[in-house]
Amino acid sequence: MWHNLKTHFHCRTIVVLISLVMMVLLVGCQADSGKVYIDVYAASSFIDVFNDIRDQFELEHPEIGVRVNYAGSKTLRSQLENGAEADIFISANIKHYEALYQQGIIAEGQHFIQNEMVLITPLDGPVIIESLEDLTKDLKLVLAEENVPAGDYARQVLKNLNKKYGIDYFDRVHQNLVSSESNVRQVLMKIELGEVDAAIVYRTDAQSSEAPIQVLEIPSEYNVVGTYCVGITEESDSGIRLLFDYILSEEAQNISLKYGFLPAQID
Repeated sequence: MWHNLKTHFHCRTIVVLISLVMMVLLVGCQADSGKVYIDVYAASSFIDVFNDIRDQFELEHPEIGVRVNYAGSKTLRSQLENGAEADIFISANIKHYEALYQQGIIAEGQHFIQNEMVLITPLDGPVIIESLEDLTKDLKLVLAEENVPAGDYARQVLKNLNKKYGIDYFDRVHQNLVSSESNVRQVLMKIELGEVDAAIVYRTDAQSSEAPIQVLEIPSEYNVVGTYCVGITEESDSGIRLLFDYILSEEAQNISLKYGFLPAQID
């Protein structure tokens, strides 16, 4: 009995030692590969596009890995202001980008694509919504929260529509707001799950949805076009510069256009 226990103990010891050796060898191989990683903080509304951009970039540069943190631009800005480390920041509006630039967190960058807003509803929802005026009906509306770009843009659209439907239009519609989400993807999910009757999101989010939704256009004279910015937080690393330049390249721009983005108007 004692002999069997000793044998079992020695076997387990050998297995543990072998596992440790393999782990050391694996780490050593990774270190020897010289692969470097770039950390990107990107707006939630850019997730589909940037996943494609990242995959293509890593295919062309196998020595570089790209790690991405997706969240609302407001959340990402707050994380960076509170000491989080990222190499590249992609914001869904100019405000959060410029705030980080003024603080010296962003070293340089530029506008690179644009997005516009649309109204979406569940395809077979309980409330019939055929126009923007119908948002004053008794219904459940969801928007991204204020200071999140998609939330700011949506509220601006509703305020712009005061000119068409009366000065109290925004107030009447806003009374139907049942939820303000921290990013636009959560807004889209509420519609996809049928939890609400209407939402205002980016065109690209509506286009990416695989759920049966209805998309209503917002006339251009009342719509808001959001401008996306990309900033670099560290100028010295050549790998970071490669990715930054690739995001601004024609190839990456074509990926963005495929998902419904618009070319940015660069001054």
